[in-house]
Amino acid sequence: SLDLAQAVVARAPTQALAAQARAWRALGAAPAALALWRAVAARETSVEAWVEIHALASATGDASLATRAAALIEGLARLDGAQGGRDRRGVLRFHAARGEWRQALALARADLSERPDVYADAQLAWIAGALGDTATARDHAERALRLGTADPLLRWQAGSALVRIGDARGAALVAAARTALPWLPAAADGVLATR
Repeated sequence: SLDLAQAVVARAPTQALAAQARAWRALGAAPAALALWRAVAARETSVEAWVEIHALASATGDASLATRAAALIEGLARLDGAQGGRDRRGVLRFHAARGEWRQALALARADLSERPDVYADAQLAWIAGALGDTATARDHAERALRLGTADPLLRWQAGSALVRIGDARGAALVAAARTALPWLPAAADGVLATR
């Protein structure tokens, strides 16, 4: 019953709600994912939750909620920046989803300098590809893929960069990532709202 479902949600740990929201999103159930992300946001203020809410509200046509989420994300981004950028990757995806590639690039470069991992390389490749910086896109896509990490988001970002610079490997990476996560856009779209 609905009462039982609401009782379970009320008692579930925040991380469990976020995991369920990600699963519903991956299955293409935007309204269910949105409801769960709103439950997460009601419990704790997190950039990830509000970035997800923004993307899902935009996708479902709730302009009022999307606008409110954008304002909150911008405020949280200022706070996060003052505290060292722990949530930089979520803020970066928010800017990229809005086509604010220069802001996303600045965040990606800062993130790579502080957390040099394959995820930072993938996001920098993706953004550089969107901006037409072929050398940077190729270099960081190669670095992102070097360990064979199976994360579909990482492969989508690196693959999208490769597609944009004309590397034939990119299409296969994007197709495989979209098989795992159907909500990911085609590489040519270049926009990724959230994880």
